[in-house]
Amino acid sequence: LHGLPVDTLICMDHSGATPIERRCSPRLRANCDAEISADLSILDTEIDGPSKPLVFMGQTRDLSKFGVSIILPSLLIDERFCTDRNRLELSLFLPQGAVTMIVSPVRCLALDKTQTGMGYLLGARIDKVLDHREDFEQFLLSLAPS
Repeated sequence: LHGLPVDTLICMDHSGATPIERRCSPRLRANCDAEISADLSILDTEIDGPSKPLVFMGQTRDLSKFGVSIILPSLLIDERFCTDRNRLELSLFLPQGAVTMIVSPVRCLALDKTQTGMGYLLGARIDKVLDHREDFEQFLLSLAPS
């Protein structure tokens, strides 16, 4: 938390707890198709060796200049995968066209804790926008409240 401007730290109230909000920019509601390329470790981190990339389709829930959350239906993610040392290629399908980026998963939450096969919410930090950065930034501006 050191080094962040004080005005970027916001407290949230979740059932009596007050965790610190670490996001550096506000998340904006967005519903875009998303495609994630990952290896088998997203399903089981104990799998060794190279594998061909797997492609998963989902929908964004919200996004910002620095982060994105994606709903991945009907998927069982190995929650040990959700560390910032893993990297995923993410394509967002915006009205202007596809934007490809590299993201690091930071949070995985089962959509239904009683039936984990119902899908996951994947929160990720955007490490690098590979192409069409201007389209991505224009899309974010179009989502911002006026």
